[in-house]
Amino acid sequence: MLRILIAAVIFILTLTVIIIRPYRVPESIAAAVGAALMLLGGFVGLHEAWIGVFVLLFHRDLDLSYNQDELPPAKDADPRLLRYSGIVLLLLGVGYVVASSLEIPLAFVALTGALLLLFGSIVFHHLEFKRLREEISWSLFIFVTGMFLVVRGVENAGLTAVFGNFLLQFSATSQLSGILAVAGGTALGSNLINNLPMALVIVSSLSHTQTAPLLHQMLVFAAILGADLGPNLTIVGSLAAMLWLLLLRRKGLDVSTLEYFKLGMILVPIMIVGGSILIWLRL
Repeated sequence: MLRILIAAVIFILTLTVIIIRPYRVPESIAAAVGAALMLLGGFVGLHEAWIGVFVLLFHRDLDLSYNQDELPPAKDADPRLLRYSGIVLLLLGVGYVVASSLEIPLAFVALTGALLLLFGSIVFHHLEFKRLREEISWSLFIFVTGMFLVVRGVENAGLTAVFGNFLLQFSATSQLSGILAVAGGTALGSNLINNLPMALVIVSSLSHTQTAPLLHQMLVFAAILGADLGPNLTIVGSLAAMLWLLLLRRKGLDVSTLEYFKLGMILVPIMIVGGSILIWLRL
C-alpha cells in the first residue's frame, strides 16, 4: 500500500509539472517515463502507463481529426512484405525472451532478425540500396566502437573496481542511500559517456562489490533505472535518442537542445528518486 501511495504522489507531481510547463518534447522522454512507471508493478500496466503519459505530455499538440487530402501521397503497402515482416518481428520478440532465459547473447537474435528482414526486402523487391546507403548514419558506428574501447580501457585501468568500492560505502550507510547513489550515478554518467557504456561500467563495478544477494539485485535494478531515465537529461545521453533526433532532423523537425534539457531537469530527478524509493520498498 505504501509503495502505491508513493508512486501515486510521484506520478501526480510529474503530471502537475507537465501541465504547468507544457514543453514540446520528443517521444523518447514519454517512452522513458512510461518505462519508469513499470516499477509500479500491478498498479499500472506498461501500455496503459505509456499511452497515458504520452497523451498528457502532448495533449496540446494532438489533433482529434485530420484532413486526408492534406497528407502527402504514400506508396501502397505490399501485403506480402507486411505479413512477412510481422511474422519476423513476432519471432524476434519470442527469440529475445528465449535467448534471455538460456543466457544466449541477444546480439545473435538481433542480427538474425535484421538479416531476415533484409532478405524479405530483397525478395519482395522493396530494398533501395541507394536510399539505404544515404539513410545509415555511418559515423555512429565509429562512435559506438569508440565507446566500447573507452569502457575496456576503464576496466583495464582498474577504475571500475574503485568505483564499485565507492558505491559500497553508500550501501554501508543505508540501503536506500546505496540505491540512490547507483541510480543517480548511473544517470549522471550516462550524460557524460552515453548510457550504453555507462551501463557496462556500472555492471562491471557492481561485480566487484561484496553485498548481500538481495541488495546486489536491487543495486542492479537501480543501475537499470539510472541508465534508462538518466539519458533523458541531455540529447547525447542515449544512443536511441541520438538516432531518433538524427532521423527527425533529416525529416525537417528540429528538437531544441535547451528545450530537451529543461524538461529533462524536471522529470529525471523526480523519477530517479521515486523509482529508487520503489526499488528500496521491494527489499
